[in-house]
Amino acid sequence: MWPALGGAGVNTYRAADPNGDRAADANARQATDSSGRRVTDLKRGQAVDPNGGRVADLKGRRATDPNGGRAADANGGRVPDSSGRRVTGLQGRRAAGLKGRRGTDPNVWDGLLKLVRAGDTAGTLRVVTELDAGGRKVVAAALPGYVAEQGRVGRWWGWPEQCAPLLVAGVACLGGPAAVAEWLFRRELRWAPDDDPGCLLGLLRQRPAGWRADLARRVAVRVRLPELRHWMLAAELVRDAGIEPPDDAAFMAGWLRALSPATAAGDPLFAAYRGRIFEIDGLATADLWRTVESVVRLVADGLLERAAVIDGVVRRLLRDGASAPVPFAVLHDRLDLDLDEAACRAADYARLLPAGPVAVADLALTQLRRLEESGRLAEELFAEAVAALAFRPEKKLLRALVTWAGEAVLRDAGRVPAVLRAMASIFTQDMLALQEQAVRLALTVAPQADPDAREVVREAAGALPAELRGLIAAVYGDGAAAEAAHAASPHAASSHAASSHAASSHGASPHAGATPAGVLPVGMAPAGVLPVGAIAVGAAPTEAAPVGAIAAGAAPTEGVPVGAVVQSQSHTSALTPSPPDTTPRTVGGVPGVTPLAARGVPGVGPLVGGGVPGAGSLAGEDVLGEGALGGGSLVTGGVAGTAPSVGGGLAGTGTLAGGGVLGAASLVGGRVAGTGTLGAGGGVLGAASLIRGRGAGVVAVTGGGVVGLPGPVASPEELAREIADFDWPPDVYAYERLLAGLAEWSHRAPWALREALRAWWRPFNPEDYGHYGSEIDEGLVAVVRRAFLAFASPDNSKALSAESTTKRWRPRAPGALDRIYLQRARELVTAFEQGTGYPVLLATPTRGTGHVDPGVLLDRIELLEAGGVAALPADLAQALLRLPREVGAAYVRRAGRLTSEAGRTCAAWMRGGGLADPRVTVFVRAQHGRAGLWAELAPPPAELPAAIRGLFELQTGHTYTLGWWPLVLPSHRELVAAHLSCYLPASMTSADGQTAVLASVVHGDGPLGTGMAHALACGMGHENAADRAAATDALLTLAARREVPVAALAEAVTALVRADFLKLNRVVAVLDDATQAGAHEVVWEVVVRVLPGLLPAEGERPRAGAADLLAAGARAARIAGVRAEVPEVEAVAARKGSSRLVQEARRLRHLIAAPR
Repeated sequence: MWPALGGAGVNTYRAADPNGDRAADANARQATDSSGRRVTDLKRGQAVDPNGGRVADLKGRRATDPNGGRAADANGGRVPDSSGRRVTGLQGRRAAGLKGRRGTDPNVWDGLLKLVRAGDTAGTLRVVTELDAGGRKVVAAALPGYVAEQGRVGRWWGWPEQCAPLLVAGVACLGGPAAVAEWLFRRELRWAPDDDPGCLLGLLRQRPAGWRADLARRVAVRVRLPELRHWMLAAELVRDAGIEPPDDAAFMAGWLRALSPATAAGDPLFAAYRGRIFEIDGLATADLWRTVESVVRLVADGLLERAAVIDGVVRRLLRDGASAPVPFAVLHDRLDLDLDEAACRAADYARLLPAGPVAVADLALTQLRRLEESGRLAEELFAEAVAALAFRPEKKLLRALVTWAGEAVLRDAGRVPAVLRAMASIFTQDMLALQEQAVRLALTVAPQADPDAREVVREAAGALPAELRGLIAAVYGDGAAAEAAHAASPHAASSHAASSHAASSHGASPHAGATPAGVLPVGMAPAGVLPVGAIAVGAAPTEAAPVGAIAAGAAPTEGVPVGAVVQSQSHTSALTPSPPDTTPRTVGGVPGVTPLAARGVPGVGPLVGGGVPGAGSLAGEDVLGEGALGGGSLVTGGVAGTAPSVGGGLAGTGTLAGGGVLGAASLVGGRVAGTGTLGAGGGVLGAASLIRGRGAGVVAVTGGGVVGLPGPVASPEELAREIADFDWPPDVYAYERLLAGLAEWSHRAPWALREALRAWWRPFNPEDYGHYGSEIDEGLVAVVRRAFLAFASPDNSKALSAESTTKRWRPRAPGALDRIYLQRARELVTAFEQGTGYPVLLATPTRGTGHVDPGVLLDRIELLEAGGVAALPADLAQALLRLPREVGAAYVRRAGRLTSEAGRTCAAWMRGGGLADPRVTVFVRAQHGRAGLWAELAPPPAELPAAIRGLFELQTGHTYTLGWWPLVLPSHRELVAAHLSCYLPASMTSADGQTAVLASVVHGDGPLGTGMAHALACGMGHENAADRAAATDALLTLAARREVPVAALAEAVTALVRADFLKLNRVVAVLDDATQAGAHEVVWEVVVRVLPGLLPAEGERPRAGAADLLAAGARAARIAGVRAEVPEVEAVAARKGSSRLVQEARRLRHLIAAPR
């Protein structure tokens, strides 16, 4: 029998807790945590840190180095080395015998540790099974400290191979059930395989039965979703101990995952859980398709009751709603219900229709149709079902509804009112074919319609295209109500279009004097209030402009909100409506502002009642679902507003106080925008948007400086904390802050910084700096750490540098824009190793976009000159690249007075206008049967510094640091985009969020062309909606700044779609989102250029998404009030047939046709 390792020892002054959790010294001599984390000897005055890394003598007799890895007992004895390698008695006694008893090898842990580090699980098992009680205590004492030490110093290279031997050693040697359970689930040991617990079970079965039952309960309740680590071990322990299976969701989910019909009959877990299969919270983590097969077989074998399974399936589908597991819909169909079984669940099926996934709604519809056809569906359930289906967005379900409704009224004319109400709902669906089907059915049943149903149809007809609206008006009334409703609709046709002119090449015909679509006449808005999303035209607003406003004309000077769109008066386009009249006018006391009407911008309604923001309800659609203007309050006479949302995100609130705006940029694709304050100078403070929790740049608003970066490091202690937290994935702003702090504090307080860093780098571990055995893998995180090491311990850093010439570098091909970050950190490494130091970094950004203020750069160069320090080459090159495109003459003159080489270089750079915009060419090329993007850059001038010339080297690959790149060239975003176009194709199906860089790069400066067009097109065609949202954000920003490279973007989309590199429907989704956000003019310009290349020729099969593209163009054209002739659309519209492509072409042709 395996001896019990817990218990009380009279001679050890120790009393064992019955649960094995703690052991307290009865004489207050010693208190020991069962996991070995803490030991306090109150009489000896010694305290041991839980991680084994610190030992302090409380009486001051002896104190050891906290990071030195060894501790001395106060009485001259020795305690375990912090790495666990050696253990001796506290007073010279052997570790195995507390009073000098012999019989145990004091070096047992050393021998076992060799097997552990070699990953030898079998050898470890052999050794621990041969240990006596004393040997097991030695190992049990050393194990926690060893594991904690590895975690403290981050020695994870080769660690996974050690986890399985360590688990075996702990299970064999630790005493109480609590200690063993704690050991099994230690985070550091999570890499140990757990799919074959036989080895551990063999050890545990040697323990007493009561001990094993206790362990079974502890392990079972610690199993967690979704990984279910150690579930198999827990299940076997529960079965062996014969205890009641735990009522725990994760444990039951593990059972369901392992459910097997072949072994279910004799399994005590099956007997306990079979009635709760569909109640398990962790159901989604199981292989549900396998579960479906198992349940079908168990029902067939009589081990599960059929009625209970059907009820369980339906209840689960109702409970989960939109996230209901689709495999259970298949299970429902596999059970093949008869009419009696379906009839008693009819109400449940009707309630599955509104929110369930398509497959679930389809099964519910199938059952309801069966019941209706057999006369067993109540009238109220029929009405509920058709009403629910009519609001579904899926075409499949809507087509099925129209078909079912048409058949149902033939069987029972009493169902006409319910059917007409459903058809009226379909009128509002923006799908032409379905609208036509719904209109035909409404016309067919018109004779049986009651007055209420007829009124519903007339009112809903306002959402129909003109020709269909006319058909309804002819049968259901004169159409006056429908026309009135149509006039207020956001889908209003050409009669309410904005004053516009079409492209001369497309036969545009302007409409003089027409009122822009959705624009309130002057004076309609309440005094002092501007609706959310209003567009400001004419003179620059000076106060009370809301967050999200779009200003056109003169540059704003103050009061312009974060995210405002500033339009240039000089912007014209041959394909968009003519610019609105920019004559200054006043609306509600706000100079130069014309607000949008109720339906001019989707989701925006005029304020009515009182004119107080946050109190008046919206006449149109609710904003943020509240029916009020964002819940804003009136502060010091200002306006509280809400920025519009893009991609479903909620916009932040803004408060206008004293002429300044405290606002927030819109939230795009679930990303939270940072808060910004617009001060009197017009500068945005803290407007950095957050992408996946990190700052993605600061949007500058005309007339002020941007202050969105984190502040400088305030002390050496703060800097030590920051570098300790710097890990993968790295953040570019943290990188800049760390290097700037290192340069500053290494100069200001070198001794204080070295002391603060001591605990961080000791004990020295080369793996922390990318040196692994015979290989070197020095990435961005490792190189920053290396810069700090070079200052804190130059000798250790020099040793690593010496190894760099003998060890093999792991293959790594950093992008050209990554290399400059590596070079800047390595320059600091060299400086600190040579003892020269570097008091200030020249290239640290002063703006969130990456720009460096010219005056700040000159201050820094002057500081270097005063100290006689030469500028580091990569640091200087990066600083020059971060200068604004235009530098004031005063700065140029000041730079001319500098005397150092760096000063002269800076002066020449400023005089020459900086880096010339390179010629960028990006194109699609097929190679080896697959399309890809290729980019070319004109060679850089030879006189440029080497660090800058290296940025012209294009390469392909994959990296996780694309978000760093815009800060390298904030004044040359087209060059950044050229690099992105080479890398983004590799991330088209990845969920790593790298496409978020698009939302950042557009905030830089410089002209745009094919580079940005192809990079943006890649984002628009990304597989994941969140990544496409970043492309939408970028497109909206460019549209707001009137900087979209429309022709190049259309050409890129056309080429990439034709090469089957992009899926057209994904691109269309982005264009639709942009239209809904107010960028309809840009969308139309893109669509009208894309259509000729993507519409099918006569006899050619249409590509997927072509009809959606036409529909997207129609939505944009309707809002923009476009009048044009597009020959390619005319040709498709003239074809015979009623395919959706032809219908959408006819619809677009009708919308943009000039009135006769």
